[in-house]
Amino acid sequence: MNNIILQQISSTELVEEIKESILKELKKVLGMAIATSNKKEELLSNKDVCEHFHIHQSTLYRWVKKGKIIRHYLGNKVYYKRSELPLL
Repeated sequence: MNNIILQQISSTELVEEIKESILKELKKVLGMAIATSNKKEELLSNKDVCEHFHIHQSTLYRWVKKGKIIRHYLGNKVYYKRSELPLL
């Protein structure tokens, strides 16, 4: 069980302690968010995915239609995120 220690501090000091604690936690959270956002996502073309799985483009289209693979558009080009490809 945690021990509670009461100290006599002013309201200004209490506010400063709370601010410091919040800033410390925010820096941790933001640091994690920045670290994950800095990872570049590898995008693959239709050809890349077909070669990866040794399949024909019609099979890839069928997988997309069935929802096995998610495709993304960048302008008018289709790409697939490597991290979202199923492990077959």
